[in-house]
Amino acid sequence: MHNLVLCQDCLAVKPYTDARHLGDDKCECGGDFCGCKDCSNQAYQSQIPKQAAKAPKLGAAVSSMPLHDVTIPLDKPVTADFMAKHALDEWHHSMQMVKHHQRLGDKEGSAFFLNDAAEFRRIYVAFKRAIIEMGGL
Repeated sequence: MHNLVLCQDCLAVKPYTDARHLGDDKCECGGDFCGCKDCSNQAYQSQIPKQAAKAPKLGAAVSSMPLHDVTIPLDKPVTADFMAKHALDEWHHSMQMVKHHQRLGDKEGSAFFLNDAAEFRRIYVAFKRAIIEMGGL
């Protein structure tokens, strides 16, 4: 582990803190940091500059657009592949949470995570399409 966090919006790299990883301390751009093992390793390996390329917002802005209108402003297929894998991991996690909340009988919680899973699936597909458009890995 490299003790770094990666902004999910502007790809800024900062030293790891629990506050950043848990979303209590936001990036200067307003984005959330992620300090999971994959993001920390990616930040370390690529030494991403503070204002590299803007990744799509992982929220309502993407979900309200048709996928053909979503722009993935990345110039490296390997970065898009990393983001696709991260979105797929988050999709799996959200689906596990759906099942957990269903077992508890919590329909509202289950619906929340099902919507969350759908967003990550849409993001995954958008990044995979970006990889194809950039000529593959």
